Amino acid sequence: MLRTSDGLSAAVPGDWTVKRTGRTGVVFSGPKNSGQRISVTEVPVADPLVGLGKLSRAGLDQYSEVEVATVDYRDWKAADWEYTYVQANGVPMHGLTRYVVLNGQTAYLIAFRTPDLEWEKSAEMLEIFFSTFASTQ
Repeated sequence: MLRTSDGLSAAVPGDWTVKRTGRTGVVFSGPKNSGQRISVTEVPVADPLVGLGKLSRAGLDQYSEVEVATVDYRDWKAADWEYTYVQANGVPMHGLTRYVVLNGQTAYLIAFRTPDLEWEKSAEMLEIFFSTFASTQ
């Protein structure tokens, strides 16, 4: 279980690291050169589907939407945006971004990206991350 100084925690594989990015974000990174990362950013409280709809697709070359839908996620309001794209270096990627509202004052954008070839192998790890994600907010 990795914990941040600002009260976020989640279970990730033992060879992952966590670092702060800016004032309101952290990145959980997979092993070097794995291309796997989960970024967690505090965002304004909004309807999760509306919040996802406002996200930019900039930098997602050859973007293809898989699905945008509300999801059951504990007692929180949440929606997922699943998509594929190709990085500038030609590597096909697969992403899932979850907009989750914990309460009337705190919401997070949790974005997971991995090489497309690793998507199915990453499903269990991502489920464990989501099931253990916690915030002291």
